Amino acid sequence: MINVAQILKNLAAFCSIKGVQPDELVTAIFDKEYNRIETYKVNSFVHFIISYSENIDDEKNTIIMRYIYDENKTLLKIEQKINNSSYSVQWDRDNSLKKYLINQLNALPELKREEVYQMILDMLPNNASHVLPPELKLVS
Repeated sequence: MINVAQILKNLAAFCSIKGVQPDELVTAIFDKEYNRIETYKVNSFVHFIISYSENIDDEKNTIIMRYIYDENKTLLKIEQKINNSSYSVQWDRDNSLKKYLINQLNALPELKREEVYQMILDMLPNNASHVLPPELKLVS
């Protein structure tokens, strides 16, 4: 059975990790395959774009990675684009948080879910609480 204290501990750890930092990405420009790095702001979000070349199926492709951060340097989303395709989401903080919580809550006895969910809502930092609805609606 799932331990509620462990769910809360893992949740706290998840919320405290900021992800790969922009200064770590900047050093990639010194690697041979990296071509370009650019940074810009859209409202309060910082977009960090890195492009590099990679051979896929004996064909040279341009890979563009977009890292999106909030004002606190917390990584919110990673997207990838190959050649002229559209960006596809590789990782999303909000979706990862939702999936983790749903999986954990679904493992609890039904009578305990609402109580644990309310504890989680009370513990979430403000920048993460917008991700979850105020009432529990799980799909089994």
